[in-house]
Amino acid sequence: MSEVTERADRFERLWKDSTFQELMTGIQQQQISIFLDTCTKIEDVERARAVVSALDEIERYITSKIDSGKIERKREKSAP
Repeated sequence: MSEVTERADRFERLWKDSTFQELMTGIQQQQISIFLDTCTKIEDVERARAVVSALDEIERYITSKIDSGKIERKREKSAP
């Protein structure tokens, strides 16, 4: 197993971990509640937007590592 596939496996375990998912969902829900509160200051909305953006970036990073592992596995299978 290559380093790429080992890393992909670690990221996949992390992604599927219920505690991690609970953390990501909880933070996202907190930020959404800030968006929906009509009394929220503009600075708080901007901060919430930055947090949601960071969560999206984390998700993209994890997904890219998992995808890299899938590609590597296909290469390993097709290699003579």
